[in-house]
Amino acid sequence: MNTTPIAGLPFVASDRNGNFVVAWTTQTGGQHVVTRRYDAHGVALTPEVRVDGTARSYANAADIAMNSAGDYVVVWQTSDGSNYEYRGRRFSPAGAPLGAEFVVVSAPSTMLGVTPRVAMDDAGNFTVGWSQNRVRWSDPTGFDIYRRRYGADGWPLEEPFRVNRTITGIERSFDLDMDAAGNAVFAWRSETGRYSGRAMAQRFSPSGAYLGSEFEVGSSAGGTYANATVSMARATGAFTVVWSYDTDANVYAWYRHYSASGAALTSATMFSGSYYTRFPAVASDADGDFALAWESDPVTPDRSDIYARRFAGSESVDMTVALVDAVDPVAVGETLQYTLSAANLHVATPRPGVGSATGVVVIASATAGSVPLSAVGEGWDCSLSADVRCSYRGSLAAATTSSPLSLVFSAPAEAGTAALSVHVSANSFDSVPGNNSATEETTIQ
Repeated sequence: MNTTPIAGLPFVASDRNGNFVVAWTTQTGGQHVVTRRYDAHGVALTPEVRVDGTARSYANAADIAMNSAGDYVVVWQTSDGSNYEYRGRRFSPAGAPLGAEFVVVSAPSTMLGVTPRVAMDDAGNFTVGWSQNRVRWSDPTGFDIYRRRYGADGWPLEEPFRVNRTITGIERSFDLDMDAAGNAVFAWRSETGRYSGRAMAQRFSPSGAYLGSEFEVGSSAGGTYANATVSMARATGAFTVVWSYDTDANVYAWYRHYSASGAALTSATMFSGSYYTRFPAVASDADGDFALAWESDPVTPDRSDIYARRFAGSESVDMTVALVDAVDPVAVGETLQYTLSAANLHVATPRPGVGSATGVVVIASATAGSVPLSAVGEGWDCSLSADVRCSYRGSLAAATTSSPLSLVFSAPAEAGTAALSVHVSANSFDSVPGNNSATEETTIQ
């Protein structure tokens, strides 16, 4: 990806078609922020492009956000020698700069945190967040979370605004995200003592107004919280907060899933391995299914690996399956031929991605003495053993049906009735599990 020898701190954002842009810090000829654009197949569309201009001698700690159309914004940290600054620059889907870089906030170097964050809605409006000490560096209780909202034209919609309303603790290690409509969620670590802390969150409307009070995601005595991060479903606004929890003896990671209204849909749930789980990350699809990734090792604390796990969100699907035999009756020694199709009965919706079923799998089990011979269908990948297991490539949108799947089995060696039973499942929660199976009986004579 990078063509310069020293690079680090990467962040990535993608549009609705899978095209994506990576931003990172390069240290060749000084520290600078660069990006590179790729299509949905991973083919590079541009060389490395420097984002920061010549106004400052260095830039690092970049973040990037993109909307569904491919417009994107990059923010980073820099300095004029005495003050830290957070700066940003907007780009078109083709990677063309939309105006010059701009200053988000400037403050003495001892007052700003390390890394800014940014999120964008589908209209191109975006919000930049950061941590800042409102008192002095030597007084850590002065740390708070701030934001500044911008319109799609790049003009600021407000002055820097404090996100957290509780100011008695240390509020930092934050993250933010937005849905397509512009609703936003901030999540952060709130330290109330040496071994006492909380993971907190606050919701905002597209106009920037508070939606309810800031709320506690998880808390416990005997440890400290770190690395709070949040991901929001673009279409539905459901969101998932992830954080790690350090007890000095070990580090654990937790998640909690919420509806768009802020109602908790799960309790705080630990998902990590046995030793030193750090740097948890979360990403959501359009309707709230999410994936977690983290660094951990389940055996020993002196090494680590990267783990990941997928979870179904709060949106449901309604999978069903139809099965018919092509010939009935069938003579002994002939083949049994079936046609199968899977359907997602979730009501059609104009919101892209909502109600889509991913990870669709069909399992077909036949009567004893009937052996699977083939399973073929456009968009299907099948394996044959005692049963037939077929996975549907891609997703099955709401109110759509898969392409047909043709199954061929040998007929039993004796006359009677042969039965084929099929069951369909998907990654998402199924609201009507009673219609996920079908059986077809064929007379053998």
